[in-house]
Amino acid sequence: MKRYIMALTFVTIALVALAQDGRLQDRIEAQRIAFITEQLQLTPQEAQQFWPVYNEYRDKEIALNKQKVPARGMGLMSDQEAADHLDKVLDIEQQVLTAKIDYTNQLRSILTPRKILKLYAAERQFKERLLRIMNQRRNAGNRN
Repeated sequence: MKRYIMALTFVTIALVALAQDGRLQDRIEAQRIAFITEQLQLTPQEAQQFWPVYNEYRDKEIALNKQKVPARGMGLMSDQEAADHLDKVLDIEQQVLTAKIDYTNQLRSILTPRKILKLYAAERQFKERLLRIMNQRRNAGNRN
């Protein structure tokens, strides 16, 4: 479970870093929307209600995860700065969890519980797929 959380955190931070390139971010988001829509088989009514809630949660999650990045490198931190940052990260993780609980409760009025579980699986699959593509590109670049 720790590895899964660590991988998701890494992918989220990597996506934030990659998001600096607007075109790449747009392409990733378009693929995410298509993938989730396909996996959930949303009806037009569900999609109309779902996407605003989903986008609001994603924006909040991204904003919170950006706050996890330390102001300066960990190697440059004093023990006290590291302890303070660790407390900050744990507080942010709690905020992310609270936001996810609220989000899930909102989704319950839009989607069936089965579709909500499919959504979580689809998000995980999309992140794993994106990470695999990033690794393949990085490895291909190292060979040249």
